[in-house]
Amino acid sequence: MSWIIREGYLPTTAFGACFKCRAAQRPGERVLDPNLVTDDLPPHIVPGGQDGYLMFCESCITEAAQMLDMQKPIQIATLVEDLADAVAANERLFDRLSQAESALAALRKYDAAQVPE
Repeated sequence: MSWIIREGYLPTTAFGACFKCRAAQRPGERVLDPNLVTDDLPPHIVPGGQDGYLMFCESCITEAAQMLDMQKPIQIATLVEDLADAVAANERLFDRLSQAESALAALRKYDAAQVPE
């Protein structure tokens, strides 16, 4: 894999920050290094001797991944919890349906017994 997760920006990082948003490292956030340098980019993209490694903050990579419909672990955990709640609600409704069907069957049996011949 060409991407490396780093705990911080390398001293030779272009702009010394995220290449996309230019943010310095946020507390608790990792840095993604695609192992690319800016040497081949035109000067209007990386002006003023800011050449170095391209690195991206976790926020920018997460934003891009979510645009591709990928989810963060906390979002997945919430979905799993919601699914468990829905399954439990479905089981409760099924139990109520079974009870209603049993009651209806008993009423039909009672009504059939009450019809004079």
